[in-house]
Amino acid sequence: MNALIIVLLFAFSLALPSAWAEDTASAARQRIIELQRKAEQDLLGQTGEALYRPAKALAWLDLALHEHYEDDRAGIIEHAIAEAERLLAAKTTEAAFETPMPRATEFIREDLWTKAAELHRSRLFRCAAREIAQLEVQLVWAGHEKWESGWTHAKPAMDVAENLAYEAEMAQRFCPPQTAVAPTAAPNVEKIS
Repeated sequence: MNALIIVLLFAFSLALPSAWAEDTASAARQRIIELQRKAEQDLLGQTGEALYRPAKALAWLDLALHEHYEDDRAGIIEHAIAEAERLLAAKTTEAAFETPMPRATEFIREDLWTKAAELHRSRLFRCAAREIAQLEVQLVWAGHEKWESGWTHAKPAMDVAENLAYEAEMAQRFCPPQTAVAPTAAPNVEKIS
């Protein structure tokens, strides 16, 4: 009888952390989905530099959701959610310019970080704001994948980062000139009697 009680208590103790973890994971998943909806709303009707902040928030949320489904326990999910929340709460694009490196991430591909910074400082930033935002977060993502399992695991994420860098360069290269909108005079209206 005592052995049965011990076995039942042991089985129950194993089930508790699992149930707690599932509740926590479910709450994280719900929060990610809520924030994705908010970021998508913020993107509507935006052009140029205004795309940067919500696009970067969405990229952080993509990272969080991916790692959530991989059952990551390194803290990257919480970091990505917090970063998305910070970006969505910010009122200016400048608030999004910094890209923090989470604890469970390696700094890799300095050449792409340098390229991202150059693209960011360009006077044509407005033409590639979305791609630059995605590139910066993708570099963090690739660094996390490398930290997690090495270069082989990080290669797909790094390929995406390289493609985003190329897309941003092309968007800036073929950026149409910014035209100033001249005020128009009100048309003359004659009253017909």
